[in-house]
Amino acid sequence: MVHLICFPWAGGTSALYKEWTDGIHHSSSSVVNAFHEKRKEVSCSCGPVLEDSFFHVQSVNYPGRLLRQGDPKLTDMSLLAETLVCEILSNNNQQKNDEEQSGGECETADNVRPAVADEEEQDRKIYVLFGHSFGAIVAFEVAKRLEARGCSVLALFVTASRPPSASSLASSDVPVSEMSIEEMQTYFESRGNAIDPQILEDSEMTELFLNSVCLDYRCLESYQANDRTLRCPIFAFGGELDPGVSKHHVESWRNHTSCDDNLFLFKMFQGQGKLLKISSCII
Repeated sequence: MVHLICFPWAGGTSALYKEWTDGIHHSSSSVVNAFHEKRKEVSCSCGPVLEDSFFHVQSVNYPGRLLRQGDPKLTDMSLLAETLVCEILSNNNQQKNDEEQSGGECETADNVRPAVADEEEQDRKIYVLFGHSFGAIVAFEVAKRLEARGCSVLALFVTASRPPSASSLASSDVPVSEMSIEEMQTYFESRGNAIDPQILEDSEMTELFLNSVCLDYRCLESYQANDRTLRCPIFAFGGELDPGVSKHHVESWRNHTSCDDNLFLFKMFQGQGKLLKISSCII
C-alpha cells in the first residue's frame, strides 16, 4: 500500500488537503467555523484520511500550531521533522486498530513515543511525500529520516519552494517571524497567497494564525542550508509568476536526489493557485 503524506505551508493545517482526502469540494468559507469545531478534538499529526486498496492519504498538523496548541512549540526543523517521523510511523503501525475504533480516521495519543516500523511492516509500506512551500522543506527532512530508518520512499513531490541548498528559504529581507499581522498580510499578498479575510475578522483565529506562522518561519529562518540528497526521485513544481521562487530554485531541487536525471522532473506552471490542484492530478 502507498501512503501519501501531505505537508501544509506555513500557518496551514491538514484542512488544506481536504479535497485530496475525501474528494469533496471544501469551501474556504468554512475554514474558521471548522477550526473552532475541531480544535479541541485534534491531538495528533494526522488530518482526514482517504484509503482504498492501494492508497492511504493523510495530511499533517504541525505540533504547537493551530489545531495542536497543547503540544510543544517546535522552532527547530530537525526536531520538527524527527517528531513527525515518529508520529507517522507510530500512527501507521497502529492504523488497522485505529480504523476499527474510529471508523477510518487516524488518531494517536497526545504524547507519541518514538517508534520505528518493524522490518515486515516497512517492506509492505511505501511512502510518497508531498509538501507545498514550507511543507516542502519539512517533507524533504521527513523523507530523509524515513529513508535512514529503512522505509521505502517512492517519491518526494514539492511545490513553490526553494531547495534546501538555498542560502535563504524566505524571500523577505525582514524575518517573517518578526512581522506584524499587517506586514505579514502584505508579504503573503506579494507572493500571491493572501490571508483568508475570515481569519482576519476573527481575533482569536488571527492571533493563533500569527503565532503558527511565526513558529514555522523560525524553523525556516534557522534552517542550515545543505546539499544532502535523497535516494528517491524528486518532482518539483513552481509558479511562473511566483516572485519568491524562481525557475532556477525549482530546478535546483535536482541536486537533492541521487537518482538518475531521468527520474527528476521539474515544471513551471502559470498561476500559483493551480499548483495544488495540478499536483494532486499528477500524483
